[in-house]
Amino acid sequence: MREPLVALVALLASVGCGAWPVPTELADARVAFDRAAKDPSVRPRLGEARRVLDAAEKMQATEPGSDDAAALAYAAQRKVQAAESAARADALREIVLGSVP
Repeated sequence: MREPLVALVALLASVGCGAWPVPTELADARVAFDRAAKDPSVRPRLGEARRVLDAAEKMQATEPGSDDAAALAYAAQRKVQAAESAARADALREIVLGSVP
């Protein structure tokens, strides 16, 4: 009788010590931010994305797996995409119009 109880306690302890799975949105936002941060034309535009991603990371740390953490991460990824789009638009504008003051 004691062996199954020990096995159950060990199983519960190992599950309890494990980290919550990272929401897909948070993993995607991290990848998007890291990719964008490597682009020198995008990097200066990532301030808001960084702040929202930090908030998502903090929320995930305090409330693992919460919908709020996933929503903040989703918003951070959209901020990254907006920064990338703005950088592309500026690059195209420079090509079309020449050097922009």
